[in-house]
Amino acid sequence: MPTAIRYDAQISFDQIDSRTLALAGIAKGSRVLDIGVGNGEVARTLNAMGCRAWGVEYDHAIAAVASDAYEELVVADVETLDFKNAFPDTRFDVVLLLDVLEHLVNPRDVLRRVPELLTEDGYVCISLPNVTHAALKLQLLGGHFSYTDEGLLDKTHLRFFDIEHVHSLVEEAGLVVLDLDRVIRQVDETEVIVDLDAIPDEILKTALAHPESLTFQFVLTAAPAGSRLIDKAPLVPAKVLQNQVRALQDELMNFRRPANRRSLNPDTLNWVEDTLQHLRNRSDSHRRAILDLVNEFQVTIQDLREQLSGGNGS
Repeated sequence: MPTAIRYDAQISFDQIDSRTLALAGIAKGSRVLDIGVGNGEVARTLNAMGCRAWGVEYDHAIAAVASDAYEELVVADVETLDFKNAFPDTRFDVVLLLDVLEHLVNPRDVLRRVPELLTEDGYVCISLPNVTHAALKLQLLGGHFSYTDEGLLDKTHLRFFDIEHVHSLVEEAGLVVLDLDRVIRQVDETEVIVDLDAIPDEILKTALAHPESLTFQFVLTAAPAGSRLIDKAPLVPAKVLQNQVRALQDELMNFRRPANRRSLNPDTLNWVEDTLQHLRNRSDSHRRAILDLVNEFQVTIQDLREQLSGGNGS
């Protein structure tokens, strides 16, 4: 019998994030520059997708761990790095700035220099945390503002963004937004601690009223003004796929809440399995970033089918 997956806010944190959305739109064979490499997971996924990855990383220790995943890994401060000297013979189809710009003193200046790295049809993919998430508003109403080791209030963040500042940052850097997506987290699914039981319903309703109240991260693609991509809109197929993944994420979150399992029915599970099969078929080339999500869904579906048929998995 498959092991049941119980609802846990920290588990959901790993389901779909900025990396998943960013990688879903990258075509097989792309040359990708990953700025801020972390443990190299992004590059390893890109390699599995048939792409080639280069990197820039400030921290020598991090670079040592991740270097084997990259064609070349430059250890430098991206705010002062001379891109042309660092990569004199290479231009990139995609430049990734995932969870990076909020850590910089002057993110706009870095973005302004990105076009010199791009191929003619190249673009940049950026993720930024949303400072107007409801969890932050509710924490402030409770009289707290607590930095954390990661997430919305990462203690190393130097900049904070709402949707208007995201757009102004990109526009002031001379870029045009091609596509804007969002990573969604419920109030109890972030690292920000909120005691929901202590919050009156009216206050919670007000905190959730803004359209971006559950946006955890903004994930956007942008190209230099005048780029042919602005009219071509080549990322539309990826956008369709991302929407399907997002819909599945919502279903998985519901499945993991014990109170919601009573309302499950076979038709819902059939829809999810049909969509899973579609995603598998799309994942053979440059969609491999979603395969882990698909596989985890299948385990959940097996467990839920057993429950619906009278089994006692829980």
